Amino acid sequence: MKPNFSNQIKKASFYIAFAFLIAILPLSLFLNIEGFPGHKGLKALLMNRLVKAAPLPDNFHDLYPQSESVIYVLGGNENALRYRFKTAVSLYHQGAAKKIFILSKPGITGYDRSLKRNLTNNEWAIKELFNLGVKKEDIEPVSIKEGFFGTLSEAKDIPKIASQSSYSSLVLVSSSYHTMRVWVSFSKFSEDKEINLFVYGAENRATLISLLFEYGKLIIYKELLL
Repeated sequence: MKPNFSNQIKKASFYIAFAFLIAILPLSLFLNIEGFPGHKGLKALLMNRLVKAAPLPDNFHDLYPQSESVIYVLGGNENALRYRFKTAVSLYHQGAAKKIFILSKPGITGYDRSLKRNLTNNEWAIKELFNLGVKKEDIEPVSIKEGFFGTLSEAKDIPKIASQSSYSSLVLVSSSYHTMRVWVSFSKFSEDKEINLFVYGAENRATLISLLFEYGKLIIYKELLL
């Protein structure tokens, strides 16, 4: 009697799938459930590595009496930008800078009933900032030469744009867990610009998976790109 290879293959496939499920389930629970043992500890450890605080000193205007500052909000998706805009606008109202740069991006976003059309990405960003109390003339979309690594592209071009616009201080705003990568990138490409760098983090929520990805990006930037 010939063995039924089809049934054997089915059984082997079932056992392999079951073993994979048993192996991957704890990892999935660890990554996605905050109450899982070790989850919060690893998040705290990663945040400690990913967050960079470099705020303006309280006596900034005394230390840099001739300094002209501009706030730059790093690019991101709409959810991340809403958090970043709140931080940028708070700094704007505190007098950290009179101008806010935003990354000019092609494309459209949500439908606007008053205009009866979809807003462009720039229109959406300007509207969000205006609704938070920023004058439209104080908002400037800036274009950069985009590359595969977004933050790297911003770091290469934004200090140059700020310097050419006679700004001597650049206040960077991004998600808190992105600030270390922002800092090391912008510091690298600001060395010859004679521009003071400051960085603030917006406290939007981050999953453990997103923190792990960000840590991997930080290593790639430090070891390979910068």
